[in-house]
Amino acid sequence: MTEWDPHALRHLDRIEARIEDAGLSGLIQTAAADLWRANRERYEPDHLFDDPFTLSVLTSRNLANRLFAEINEHQEMSKQGIVASRESSTTVVTLSNVAIRLVKAPHYTGRNPDFDTAFVWDRSDLRLGAAARNHAAYAPQGHPTLFDVDDKRPAGAVSHCLDVFIVWAADLSTGLTAGWLGLPTIKPTGSPWLAVRQLWWDAEVSAATDLAEETENDGNGGDFAARPLPVPALRLRSVRSSGAGL
Repeated sequence: MTEWDPHALRHLDRIEARIEDAGLSGLIQTAAADLWRANRERYEPDHLFDDPFTLSVLTSRNLANRLFAEINEHQEMSKQGIVASRESSTTVVTLSNVAIRLVKAPHYTGRNPDFDTAFVWDRSDLRLGAAARNHAAYAPQGHPTLFDVDDKRPAGAVSHCLDVFIVWAADLSTGLTAGWLGLPTIKPTGSPWLAVRQLWWDAEVSAATDLAEETENDGNGGDFAARPLPVPALRLRSVRSSGAGL
């Protein structure tokens, strides 16, 4: 497991507390789980030639659109100064001076992305720009050890890292999701993150059954047009520590 920058972790904890107090963490968790399950239920590789990548892209767009609508229609969040804006085809949520962007973990990682290797920012100017701003505010110079008594980085500098990513991940076979809050940065080597904290990890429920088994047992013989509309049925459990799923 990566040893995250201690100053960045404390900064991230403060941001996480603000996100949870504002109700954003639960709103994003619920939206991601609902949309992933709904799209998973209509996932049809044989008839519509879907694949895990197209499912991820579709759900990411659905999630961006839903958050843009729900946050801007939410009176309590509006009173707190929380706004959702468009940035190309994505949605950016602004809480005070913190900009929150959604990032989908690669589909092949399921709910266990490797934060050291699974994420790159140079494929998106918007994500790269966010990471570059954090790097400019707080350039990492290695992790302190037991023998480091003089950390030349001012601890307060990390408070100027105001771009955070909420990474959400999902498993195709179970329909379960997970989410993390992270501070992106730019490093020539090593992890592209200053620190990462887990936000949620869906609890196992009987409704989350194997997708192949659902299709096999479908009384309509797999006929997509005849299938009933999906009904989201997940029960979710928030997690404030960095334990499960990493």
